[in-house]
Formats: sequence, structure tokens, C-alpha cells
Amino acid sequence: MTAERSAIAVLAWCEAPDGPPPRGDLGDLAELARPGAAARAALARAVAIAAARLGLAPLLAEPAAPLAPEPLWLAAAIGAAPQAAAERLIDACPPTRDLADLIARHAVVGPALLHLPAVTAEQLLLCSPLTAVLMLPPRGGEDEAVLLCERLAATAAGRRLLVHAFAAAEDHPGLLAWRGRLMEALRLGSAGAPARPELIVDIVEAALAGHRADWAALIRRALASLGADTDPARLHLALAAGRWWESFRAVYRNDPRAVRERGYLDFHVYLEGLRLAALTASLRAAAEGAA
Repeated sequence: MTAERSAIAVLAWCEAPDGPPPRGDLGDLAELARPGAAARAALARAVAIAAARLGLAPLLAEPAAPLAPEPLWLAAAIGAAPQAAAERLIDACPPTRDLADLIARHAVVGPALLHLPAVTAEQLLLCSPLTAVLMLPPRGGEDEAVLLCERLAATAAGRRLLVHAFAAAEDHPGLLAWRGRLMEALRLGSAGAPARPELIVDIVEAALAGHRADWAALIRRALASLGADTDPARLHLALAAGRWWESFRAVYRNDPRAVRERGYLDFHVYLEGLRLAALTASLRAAAEGAA
């Protein structure tokens, strides 16, 4: 199997990942520099599907410029991992160029991460900054991911992507806590980015419009765990869920009218979210004080 055929097989798998990605090799590697029509079509299809999953279709269904070939390199490397040649191919990828390139790389890397050795997964995250924002950053890459999140928030398409991605009620504590950190960074702004409290309300409104039952159940379980549970895993999830709500609590305290004016914010659910945020914030403050 050539490197190009390996890439096409991995891209097909990315459309509906089931089990680990297909195995391949890196024969005729030079083909990836000028991929053929089949490879370009497979990449365009994978990007269109990823854009739809991120809430950006049909915006990126047909990118204005031809897609860069590097996502094909990553797909071939995933098929050939953990060979040394695959690692070198990943290292050869230049920085991302634009939103279409960010999404193209995420379309390939995102579905494969959990099926790859930790070293390869971390290497791929360095080549796919959007995956680091939407999932979890590599070690030492948190600050760069925060900066990318702020850059995304400066564009309409980027804000749409963040709202769509951050609204889901995840049961992964690391992911919830990471998104809570990003939401707080967006709320506060920085020297290079304005504060965006309205974006936090957009995210929560999308959460309660599209995932109300899931959030209500997660908040209910989290409050119960913090009240009486001794299971470390459930407590960790409860604290992470509260972290997700803390930036919204700060926005609500500063400007409650801006929250109450939103039509899709379920009053009963977000009040429980505020309660959870207040409880987790007080617990963290107490723990920091004790330390």
C-alpha cells in the first residue's frame, strides 16, 4: 500500500470511526507532495464532515482555496504509526495556515488520538492546534491553546465553532475542566484579546437549548456527589462540571439582566448550574487556603 492509499483509507475511516484506524505504510512517499484527485476528494469530504460536526457547515463545505496537503501527511502517518518514518512525516508539517487548515487537520487527528501511542498522540496535537483546543492540549501547550481560542473568538466562524463545541455536557472531567479554563480566559480577555462575557452566555444558551436534559442530569449528579459522595472519580467529575459553570456565574453576578434577556436560557437549569459553580468555587478556595 502506498502512502497516498494509506491516507485515503484513514480519511475514509475518519468519516465514521469505528475501532482503530486502518493500518498502512509509507511507500512512494513522494506522492503526498502532489496528491492525486482521489486523495484530494477524500480530504475535501472529510473536511466537510468535520465542519458539519463543528457546526460550521455549509460554511466550509467548499473552502475558498484548495486545501493544503499536510492533513494527508498526517492521515498517512496515522496509518503507519508508530514507525519512525511516520514520526518524521508528522514533524515535517509546517504551522497551520487558516481556519480551513485547522479544521482539516482536526478532521484527521481528532478521531485517531485515542487509538495511538501517547508519544504519537502528543506529536499530532502539536500539528493540530484546533484539536488541542477542542480536546486536551499536549503537555506544556496550554498557553498556546488559550491564544488560539482567543484568536478563534475574534471571528464569527470561530465563535460559532466554540459555541457549538463547548456546549455539550461531557462526562470527561479533564475536558470539562479544560473548557472551563478556556471559557474563563474568554470572559476575562487578555492584553491581546478583549473580554468576551457575551460569548460565555452564548455558550450556555446553546448548552441549554441543545443539551438541556444532559446538563440537568450532570448538574444533579454533581450536586449529589459534592454533598455526600466519597468516590474520587465522581467527585472529580463534579468539580470539573462546576468549573465549567464558573465563568457564567461571574457574568451573571456582573450583569444579571444580560442573562435574563436570553430566550433559550432555562431558568431552572442555569440556577442549579450557578449553585454548583458557587459550591465548587468555595471548595477550591477552602482547599487553597488550607494548603
